[in-house]
Amino acid sequence: MSSSVTVRDIIHVVADDKFIDAAYRQFEEAAPGRNRFGILGPPRPLEFVRQAPVEFWSTADLKGCLADSGANVVIMHSMNARLLKIVPDSVRVLWIGWGFDYYGNLLRSAYPDGLLLAETQALVEARHTLPRRIASQIGRFFGSGASELARNGLAWIWPSRKRMSRRLLGRVDWFAPVLFTEYELARDLNPWFRAGFVDWNYGTASDELRLPGTDPSFSSGSNESVLVGNSAEPSNNHLEAFRYINERYELGDREIIVPLSYGQDWYRRIVIEEGRKLFGDRLTPLTRFLDRDEYFRILDRCGYAFMNHLRQQGLGNTCALLLSGARVFLNIQSPACGFFREEGATVDLIDDPSLKEVQPFVPLSDEERSVNRDVILKHWGDDAQTRKTLGLIQTIGG
Repeated sequence: MSSSVTVRDIIHVVADDKFIDAAYRQFEEAAPGRNRFGILGPPRPLEFVRQAPVEFWSTADLKGCLADSGANVVIMHSMNARLLKIVPDSVRVLWIGWGFDYYGNLLRSAYPDGLLLAETQALVEARHTLPRRIASQIGRFFGSGASELARNGLAWIWPSRKRMSRRLLGRVDWFAPVLFTEYELARDLNPWFRAGFVDWNYGTASDELRLPGTDPSFSSGSNESVLVGNSAEPSNNHLEAFRYINERYELGDREIIVPLSYGQDWYRRIVIEEGRKLFGDRLTPLTRFLDRDEYFRILDRCGYAFMNHLRQQGLGNTCALLLSGARVFLNIQSPACGFFREEGATVDLIDDPSLKEVQPFVPLSDEERSVNRDVILKHWGDDAQTRKTLGLIQTIGG
């Protein structure tokens, strides 16, 4: 199915290769032959690209591409704000957000205490704060204010992303965050941000969310393993999730699976160490990259999952687990929790104050699984994603 809308070339600037193939398939279906995908930097192997013809651009290459190609739209797959300086006024800008690129900017004030819970925050601050001796030496040369900054200024409460200027972000014509609720929050917190909303996400239920070896659209979700988090990043708040699970649920001999294949090495080591203390050999850390089918076979073992992020994160994992029939626990502060509940899906709360005693794990009912499946297919099913991409093309081509 292709779009009848005539649009000149679309320049796609991609920050990472993980989602390029998914984006390429969707955009080529909607606007065949009109898409150029590029990554800034010298040529390098792309681990996750199998289909998309990807170019490698310097800043000068991109500038020339925008000037010579006749493109009227540039799509930033995650925001690199400095590149907005070279986008001609005649070229419109669509920002497809990944989460990390807007939570530390547009949504920062929604989390005044940062994205880490207390135990994880203390761990990270200890890692990233300068020793008192070095801070004192800095203070001797530059004054007590510099000493205090050196002592505390490296505390990693937020990911170390530069805040983007209003002037540059004002150049954005459309914004496509992962969830519409995040767009509403961004506009409420930043009245100066005037970008229009575009509804679009990477991948489809059949390509990125279907679990191999099961019914094409609906797995039983009856397996007993427990999944915790999606990466070796502190924003997963693993330590708090581990303790909550260990103190509030009857684990028996259940396997605790923890995806840690990407993220920070020092944090990965601590998560494994703390997980071993609590769960012993039942802890299964996933520390190497797995192909999609192998990873989804592991997810298919998980009847329960705990995603303790305060922001929306790991949504692909969450959707795949809900589609499979697993019971998913989210932090109430995450916009994903509110989104799924508003849509009628069954998701449970991490650190639910109503739980006073140790609880058994209870699988979802058939009706709850069916509703969760319908919610996922409504937003990420093949037909839904085709409509979204065609709607995007019509919006940017109008």
